[in-house]
Amino acid sequence: MLFTGLAADSTSIFRVFLILFADFFSLPVVFIILAISGLCIAALNVSQIKTPMLSGKPVNVVLLATYTLVVTAIYGWKLR
Repeated sequence: MLFTGLAADSTSIFRVFLILFADFFSLPVVFIILAISGLCIAALNVSQIKTPMLSGKPVNVVLLATYTLVVTAIYGWKLR
């Protein structure tokens, strides 16, 4: 199944990935990066590009589960 525009699950994956690297930049730079990425994501959400549904194939489900576990481990380690 294909979506028109960027799918919501792809959006959240990308934003979490950006926030992982927030500690490497000063707070004003992080705000600018998030604002620009938010505008880009908004434009992609209403664009006419076709994106596949990530949960349609078993390989994608395993990759998404692995990504979720790795990000959870990283955040758990950072909060110690």
